[in-house]
Amino acid sequence: MDSIVNLNNELSVLGTTSAYVCLPHECQSLILNNDKKVSVFHMNIRSVNRNFDSLLVFLSSLVIQLDIIILTECWLSKVTQFPLMIGYTSYHSKNPTNQNDGVIIFIKQSLVHSVEYPDFEDGSALVCKVGKNLAIVAIYRSPSYKYIVNFLRSLGNVLARLASVQNVAIIGDLNIGISPDNMYEFADDYLNFLASYAFLPTHFFTTHNRACLDHVILKSKLKSMTLVMYPCVTDHAPTILSINLRACREKAKTHRTKIDYVCVLNDLLHFDFSVIYSIDDANTAANFFINSISEIIKKHTNVIKFPRNKRILKPWITPGLLRCIRNRDNLHKKSRKDPKNHILKITFTRYRNFCNKLLRKLKQEYEKLEFEKAKYSPKATWDVIKRITYAEPKQPPPQDLLKIHPNPACCVDMVNQFFASIGQSLATKLKKDTPGVSTLLKGILPSRSFQNSFGLLETDLEEVQQIIYNLRNSCAVAPSRSTDLTYG
Repeated sequence: MDSIVNLNNELSVLGTTSAYVCLPHECQSLILNNDKKVSVFHMNIRSVNRNFDSLLVFLSSLVIQLDIIILTECWLSKVTQFPLMIGYTSYHSKNPTNQNDGVIIFIKQSLVHSVEYPDFEDGSALVCKVGKNLAIVAIYRSPSYKYIVNFLRSLGNVLARLASVQNVAIIGDLNIGISPDNMYEFADDYLNFLASYAFLPTHFFTTHNRACLDHVILKSKLKSMTLVMYPCVTDHAPTILSINLRACREKAKTHRTKIDYVCVLNDLLHFDFSVIYSIDDANTAANFFINSISEIIKKHTNVIKFPRNKRILKPWITPGLLRCIRNRDNLHKKSRKDPKNHILKITFTRYRNFCNKLLRKLKQEYEKLEFEKAKYSPKATWDVIKRITYAEPKQPPPQDLLKIHPNPACCVDMVNQFFASIGQSLATKLKKDTPGVSTLLKGILPSRSFQNSFGLLETDLEEVQQIIYNLRNSCAVAPSRSTDLTYG
């Protein structure tokens, strides 16, 4: 207990950090969005498969820029398709040791960074380096581990390699209670170990079950702020660390162009193109034609600033849903302040369940509408399926097919062998690694079954001709519409 008090006193003397407990919509007033800060978000998500959609809604309610998003207790052993987040690059820990294990990091694509996968005992960890002056160590330590000797040894190896980095933060769910009023058995050894590397906790607020289990441990002389929010998505409180560091970023797109096509069409209809006929040189005439159209389009093109608070991570997240989430969080705050008020607790529980049902309903309706729009296009349908199931991006072409062999026959055989076996190898992989499409899209696609329905109808010349005419000229050579198809 004395060590915790001493650490807390030392932290106050430094005067470089502050910590607050707040609701999600209050974060914006505490943390200003600018390029001079790096903001790191963490939450124990209790299965990324189950709660990722709720997380997206929660992040939309923050209305602040998050550079790094850390998720712990991801249940990676149950994940077959890792979720995607618009504008972020994702990384995940390898080889989960138990059912609950796993860490996922989403890093802003505009942020210049690198990620390392350290060897770690009794826990999972990822190390994210932002430039040369900041490193984030994302950690999940399961409560099933009764001792911390192996864990501290692994953590010490990671911190030793980061000794030259000026600003280092350890963030995650450590399952070691460090709050003075609820201190776990190994908390003293853990805090003394961190202090030996010049690390101090930025807060001691309760994050789960009256204990401080979700830590933000910092080594830095820069000014920083830690926010601990009330639990809402899971029973762990999310945290945000904002540190005053100008990181190297690629310039983000804050504006978009909007073209008034009605005005463009009207000007084109009234534009006098007859002057082109009086130009003898073909290149001059073409340039005049292109420049005239370009000037008309430019005239009716406006640059519109795209505010950050208008951007949403998913199109099915509506303003009404965000208001619902805010009301739920307010009820949760009142319920925690007055735990003996059973009426308030029941009201919060019912409203929370209503919000969860509304979230699932809006997402499902949006996805059904996307399928309805794409029902006449197989390519568009598969694009929707890949978005919903978080399918992996396209892989680069097999290098073996690009190798040049002195014998042309061998090259042909290699290509033939690849395409002859790709179907079977892909089917085997899908059978082992991924659930069926019917499982992933359950509740989205229509429930009608066409398993035993199959038929072949007679065709005619007009149908074949129409199919050929609908082929894109950019993909294959096609006859002109004036071509007359006749039977040979």
